[in-house]
Amino acid sequence: MKLLILFTVFCYSVTALELPSYITACSKSSPDFTNCAKESAKTAIPALVNGDTKYHIPKLNPLTIDEIIIESNGQLKIQLHKAKVYGLSDGKLTDIKLDEKNGVLDISLDIDNLNIQSDYEINGRILVLPISGKGPANITAVGGHYNVKVNFDLIEKKGVKYLKLKDTDVKFDVKRAYFRLENLFDGNKELSDQMNKVLDDSWKDVLKDIGPAIAKAVGAIVEQLAMGVFERVPYDKFFLP
Repeated sequence: MKLLILFTVFCYSVTALELPSYITACSKSSPDFTNCAKESAKTAIPALVNGDTKYHIPKLNPLTIDEIIIESNGQLKIQLHKAKVYGLSDGKLTDIKLDEKNGVLDISLDIDNLNIQSDYEINGRILVLPISGKGPANITAVGGHYNVKVNFDLIEKKGVKYLKLKDTDVKFDVKRAYFRLENLFDGNKELSDQMNKVLDDSWKDVLKDIGPAIAKAVGAIVEQLAMGVFERVPYDKFFLP
């Protein structure tokens, strides 16, 4: 019974935290809500990218994602292992909208240079060409504008409301994307170089197949922040009445 009481107290203490000093609370009913959030993000993002153990937020530059799996219409399968995601430190919040009734938080971000480095496995067809291999991968998205829809529930603990993440949906546009997959075709350098040139020359079409990796990386970043802060700080301390 003593252990159960201690465990209950510990769980509650984990969630009932004050807003971090580097985040400014904004009034959700204020006409200046978006500008307030933008100003808050200017100081919050540089602090958050270094991680915060109190809120269980890991280091975000880079953020390590154990595995990203992409399957495209049964024609292509890509697996990224131990992916490291760089670039959030230069991210800028450009817009934010809160729909409390439907449980949606729309966040718009600009990230000038998002880079993913990982080990990969690929098999199938891309641009109707057969492709296979495993080795180091480097994916870079330049001039990216990302819209992240955060779907959430409001849950109550001891009379206090908390935002609980359900899922995220990411859509984005980029000015340019670069893909480099080493060791394609069992290490055949000539074929590997030719395929990488095709990937580079046709980056807009390639983005349709490999782009979901970028979306999942950005979604993972937002989810880490949401679970770290939103699920531990009472809702009304983050979004003022």
